[in-house]
Amino acid sequence: MEAELAKPRNVMHTLYKLHDWIKKGLVDINPDFQRGTTIKRYFNNEGLDGMSRNVLSEEAKEHFECYEFVCVEYYDLSLVQEHEIFSRVQLGVPLTTAEKLAVINTPITNFAQNLYRSYPSISKIIDTKRGKPLQVISQALLIIEDPEKCKSTVKCIENYLKDDREVPFELSQTVKQVFETLSTLIDVNVQLFHENHKFSPIEFVFFCCVIARFPGIGIDTYQDYLKSMKEYVRRYHVDVRFNQKVYMTLKKFIDELDQEEELVDELWDDICENDECDELWDDIYKNDERVEDKNEDLESLPSKKIKIEK
Repeated sequence: MEAELAKPRNVMHTLYKLHDWIKKGLVDINPDFQRGTTIKRYFNNEGLDGMSRNVLSEEAKEHFECYEFVCVEYYDLSLVQEHEIFSRVQLGVPLTTAEKLAVINTPITNFAQNLYRSYPSISKIIDTKRGKPLQVISQALLIIEDPEKCKSTVKCIENYLKDDREVPFELSQTVKQVFETLSTLIDVNVQLFHENHKFSPIEFVFFCCVIARFPGIGIDTYQDYLKSMKEYVRRYHVDVRFNQKVYMTLKKFIDELDQEEELVDELWDDICENDECDELWDDIYKNDERVEDKNEDLESLPSKKIKIEK
């Protein structure tokens, strides 16, 4: 997993202070990947050629040295991270829309970032480049909280993260359980996520929604749900990405799964209201040898494991 940049600190420093730090060697302006020596020589009037030039008055110099600059300070950077930052500056690489989300400082943003740090195995099933983890995890949080409307645009995610509220306790508990389950599934068989097709961001988001909707069932059942979901969405779409059509298809999958679950629950309720059912389970638990004699009865009971075959 690529290490995530810590939040930077924006501070104001005067030109005088910055120049003083450079003179004292506290600021390295000559690393292998960045050259600041030309600016330093120009500032210090090094390499004068004897030609006449206009110079600032002492008053103007003092005023100039008191100018303040916004400095963005990062702490505890690895060498790789330093190279990445400076290469973007030198090559003019703009921040992605996903990376811009990281500057939003709210409880829900911090919660999403902490989820990624707390469950590192998630990096095996999602894109980890340039701020993508925060974006896709935020999308999962939003859909778990409000699954009725497609809100996959960056603007929607940005507005969601900018809502300066405390993370609802129920949401935090649900999502932590979702990520615990995901981590277990990844540890058991990570290849299942990428079987036949690479696991897409919208599949990640909706599978999080599946786990949140149907908590506490067996790992093998979740694996069946995962395979069914991947088959279901690709039955209707060749290109599985965030858009309204794919969103509605996956939402329909979950709704059908929900209906199947309700149907099975109703069947179980009907069966368990029957006195013969109570007698059957009494026989099963009293004597294991008698289970074989009841095979026909047991096979007629509906299974709690559901697999959509549409």
